[in-house]
Amino acid sequence: MKPRLIHPTLVRIVRVDRSGTQWDEDFRTTVKLRYAEPVTVTAQVRYTRVEAHTATPAGDSPTTTGRLVMLASHYAAYGFDNGDKIVGIGGMPVEAFITEVRPAGFDRAGRAGLTVLAFESRRHAL
Repeated sequence: MKPRLIHPTLVRIVRVDRSGTQWDEDFRTTVKLRYAEPVTVTAQVRYTRVEAHTATPAGDSPTTTGRLVMLASHYAAYGFDNGDKIVGIGGMPVEAFITEVRPAGFDRAGRAGLTVLAFESRRHAL
C-alpha cells in the first residue's frame, strides 16, 4: 500500500553539485559551492522551531528547524543529501539546509515508503 502525505505542499530544493564544487585540499573544505537546478517535489512540512533565538558567541541568532516527509520514490529519483538547500516551501522563499536524511513508514516487507529530511536555517555570515 502506497503511503499518503497529510497536507502536501510543493517544496523547491537545490542539490549541491558535488562534482563541480571546488575543494581546498589542505583544509578539506569547499572553496566555491556549485548548485544544480532547483527541483520541485511534494512533501509534508512540519516546523519544530520558527525564528527561535539561539545564543551564540556573536549574539542571538534566529533559527528555524523542521522536517520534510516525502515519498521514498521522490527521494530515490533525486537523491537529496546533507547540505542541499531548500529554497522554497509552499511558494514562500526560505533558505534552509538539509541536516539529516532517514527512511520512515515501513511496510510489512521492511521497505521504507517515506523519507524524512530534517532541515535548519543557518545564520548568514556578516
